[in-house]
Amino acid sequence: MKKALIFLCLMAGTLMAQEAKVTPLLSKDLPDLPGKEGRMVIVDYSPGGSSAVHRQAPGDIHLVSKNASTTAPAKFVVFFVKDKGAPVSTPVN
Repeated sequence: MKKALIFLCLMAGTLMAQEAKVTPLLSKDLPDLPGKEGRMVIVDYSPGGSSAVHRQAPGDIHLVSKNASTTAPAKFVVFFVKDKGAPVSTPVN
């Protein structure tokens, strides 16, 4: 029983450490906003999955980004306007 409990705790920690899978869908220059582009991505989280703290704009820090469910995957579509050529996301130290 003790070994099974340790195994379950290790598995839970592994699931929480899984990063989100980001799949690009669309990137389009915005002619009315020089130097900007529209971007659309799909973000997939495994059950209990999470991402590290990150930013997507200078003042926009995501402290919590995770799937609240420990049993079902989560998927969502993200749309944003960003500087052309800038990364989608950068880690926060």
